[in-house]
Amino acid sequence: MTNFQAVTPAGAYNMAMAFGHGCAELSNAQKAERDWKAAEALDKKGDEYFAAGNERMGKVCRERALNAANRAVRYSK
Repeated sequence: MTNFQAVTPAGAYNMAMAFGHGCAELSNAQKAERDWKAAEALDKKGDEYFAAGNERMGKVCRERALNAANRAVRYSK
């Protein structure tokens, strides 16, 4: 009989990194690029929510876009 144990997404990521996919962390430039892309995507999604009349989700997306942009700026230094 096999017992299965639930794995969190973070745990699955760590397992994948340990099983030969490399444990190298992203460079600051790569982190900045990732966060700029996330900020752009979240801002676009916020525009879509505002156009659809959903101001609550629009504000959430804009706030998250601002947070991603702030992270990107910190990594760019």
